[in-house]
Amino acid sequence: KQWYQRRVHGSYQLSIQMKPEFLVILCFLLIAVSGRGLSVEDSSSNGFISLYKDSQVVDLFDSNTNLLYNSETLWVVQFYSHWCGHCQRFAPFYKELADSISAWSPIVMFAAMNCADQSCDKYQIQGTPTIRIFHPRTAPNTLDSTYFGFDLPVRSDEEYFLDILLYNLAVVTGRGIELPVNLNTISEVPSPEKKDLKQMFTTLPDSADYAALIFEHEGKHSVGKKIILDMNKYSDVLPVFRVDFHDPALIPWKLLANPSMAIVDREGDIVEQVDGWGMEADRKRFTNILKSYAEGNQGKTINPEPRVTLLLQPCTQFLIRFIQL
Repeated sequence: KQWYQRRVHGSYQLSIQMKPEFLVILCFLLIAVSGRGLSVEDSSSNGFISLYKDSQVVDLFDSNTNLLYNSETLWVVQFYSHWCGHCQRFAPFYKELADSISAWSPIVMFAAMNCADQSCDKYQIQGTPTIRIFHPRTAPNTLDSTYFGFDLPVRSDEEYFLDILLYNLAVVTGRGIELPVNLNTISEVPSPEKKDLKQMFTTLPDSADYAALIFEHEGKHSVGKKIILDMNKYSDVLPVFRVDFHDPALIPWKLLANPSMAIVDREGDIVEQVDGWGMEADRKRFTNILKSYAEGNQGKTINPEPRVTLLLQPCTQFLIRFIQL
């Protein structure tokens, strides 16, 4: 780059001459800056800028923040600025997280508000990105601290967020707010006898052709709770219940694997039992099998899900116990 001053109409003007190779480098830099990682889009014809167009994340504007209050939904809200590099890098993960649990809607929903063109000051946002969680039935009263939501760390860790969501749903139910699905373990555990399993359906909707029992340890990383939320849109057709794996009433079931799942029909017949592997993959396997029954496909899935029969060889039983230690 060469520069010098020359006199133009009584004043001095700075002149810049660029070498061709410098222009080529500048073009590449401009292309990189306008690339996928830093792109922003108009949310819609309203002209507002959003990082979350065409995703499961709801765009919040000054005109619709009322969605967060007196709602039956637990809202996760990200306050961001579209020009913020950290916000742009976090956006793909936030989209994927919202998409991965879209089946939990309307119990849990994700939203985002662009503080560069909306009024975030009323939420006392000190920097972006900031993530807040808003509990169901939060009052629109600025004198109540819950109005501003509860801060969550900004982390690109899906399991961390799922555990946080399950914890907050437990807090909500502990305050007496009833969710559309029951995430707690059931208190009256049926035996595997046909008459007892058939009795379960007397309290279920007439539309329920099947019911599922997921037997698992109580704990922080509950696969059963996630599956119940994954299946919440099918709860009238195939309700799912959690059972404490250590409940003495389970002895007649002779379960070997934690978690395990039993699918029962309205006649009280156990149509299928599936053993878990004690890994997060159980969530996807169990959910795919359950959706197949709920959609009338009798457990058949597009990609066959591996089952592990309870009639196991002693060596296989030992391996399952070893994995669970």
